[in-house]
Amino acid sequence: MTKANDPADLWRSWVSKMEREIDSMSQKLMKTDEFARTTHTLNDIRMSLRDAVGGVSTKNLELFHMPSKEDITDLGDRLAGIERRLTMIERILTTLASEKSGGAAARSGPPRTKVPPKKAAKKATKKTAAKPKKQSKDAS
Repeated sequence: MTKANDPADLWRSWVSKMEREIDSMSQKLMKTDEFARTTHTLNDIRMSLRDAVGGVSTKNLELFHMPSKEDITDLGDRLAGIERRLTMIERILTTLASEKSGGAAARSGPPRTKVPPKKAAKKATKKTAAKPKKQSKDAS
């Protein structure tokens, strides 16, 4: 086959020619005032439909006692504010604790009041050895 008779080449040239024609027509169309007005009107219609659908969705969510997107966003903002305030309170308390302990860093965690296992075991054996065992009535 010669290049002039190649179907793929004919197809590519036809597509290229159509692209150029459509491009020139669309450029002429987009420069008109009617196109701008139509685009503006369609955009207004789209926005009003979106608002109407959003209002219906919000009413349906309220009907079923479910939160809307705005409710969840507001809740997240409030939670972030609470976390910021808690962090500030933690810093203040850490500063006050270090000042109270004379500048040394306070040990974190609960106070150590539990007796180690070995000492506890010795105390338990001393207590049991000191108490006399009661004899049952059957044994006598």
